[in-house]
Amino acid sequence: MLVDTGATITILRSDILSHLPNYVTEHLEKVNTNLLMEPGESTPFLGKCKVEFHLYDEPFQHEVWFADILNEGILGFDFLAKYRCDISVKDYNLTMDNTTKIPLFASCMDKSCCRIVIGETTTVNPYTKVILTGIPSNVLSRSESMMIEPSERFTEKNHMLLARLLKNDRKHIPLRRLDASQINL
Repeated sequence: MLVDTGATITILRSDILSHLPNYVTEHLEKVNTNLLMEPGESTPFLGKCKVEFHLYDEPFQHEVWFADILNEGILGFDFLAKYRCDISVKDYNLTMDNTTKIPLFASCMDKSCCRIVIGETTTVNPYTKVILTGIPSNVLSRSESMMIEPSERFTEKNHMLLARLLKNDRKHIPLRRLDASQINL
């Protein structure tokens, strides 16, 4: 599940409906609205209903919406507020009601390092922000979503800032880069 503080509702991928008991699909309330996604695309919701699901063996009952999305599910702000969640990026966990701690990443203990190279030759003017294509120089250990962060050494050496991002299983990685130097790179 993806934790998304910008999503107002909790969403499950529509193919999960086929794995749920019949009473869930029978009680699926139709909705007449679309899910707006990046970059400006939309897809219709199939409906919504209250379901029980588990996060690391912890059961939760919550109203979820079903749509064709890439991730298995998105924990939205409604869920985060209802269960008084605190997100700790430093500790890689989600704390619920000040007691239950759930790892943010399925394999958060399996941290790995991968060098990402810029996939095209380009000139970037001083004090500009661009999006470049990045390609992993070695095989990534995980095929699911993961956090990618620039190293402090890279920033100090090159006087550039790279944005943090979540990588999905696509081969190419979009890199947002800000050139803070006074020369073309």
